[in-house]
Amino acid sequence: MAIKDLNLSAKTTIDGFMNGINKSTIKGPGLEFSQYRSYQPGDDLRTLDWKMFARSDRYYIRESEVETNIAVRFLVDASAS
Repeated sequence: MAIKDLNLSAKTTIDGFMNGINKSTIKGPGLEFSQYRSYQPGDDLRTLDWKMFARSDRYYIRESEVETNIAVRFLVDASAS
């Protein structure tokens, strides 16, 4: 198998101090829209989608994905065994 054919994916996500391009399951103040969910008491009203409220007469929270960085290290066994 050649290095160019190697496919990598993260088993876990991390919450870094810088934003990156890694797919994240962490919901928060990201730029990429993730989903709508019903309003729960205590939710931040800044994330309330007022246009959805106008259309449906129900409160919906707009969730986004947080982009995170992930460190990758490779260990290559170059021995002939």
